[in-house]
Amino acid sequence: NLDFGRSAIITATYASKLSWDFLLGSLEGRKHVTLKVILCRADSAPREEIETRLARRAIEEGYIGGTNTYEQYLNIVKRFYPLPVEHLLLDTYKLDPEACCKQAMDWIV
Repeated sequence: NLDFGRSAIITATYASKLSWDFLLGSLEGRKHVTLKVILCRADSAPREEIETRLARRAIEEGYIGGTNTYEQYLNIVKRFYPLPVEHLLLDTYKLDPEACCKQAMDWIV
């Protein structure tokens, strides 16, 4: 899409410097691209809420992610590479889905 000047939505976990280097390198030279990053986190959520969300993943058809336990979640959170670009942070525990969508749309537009 980007090669044709169209918009693209990328949904992914960029937890490492290597993954950010890949993404930003892919966008180099594309003057028409405006990168809008939204970081969805639930850092304020208690352990029980995180475990409930992870348990829901286990029953979702087609879920192939690698974070299925609270311990794995903590490990990934600890090693998250700081975002090297301007971004919107959404706390998906404090905000309901409607509020998250509104803030995301306000950020994108």
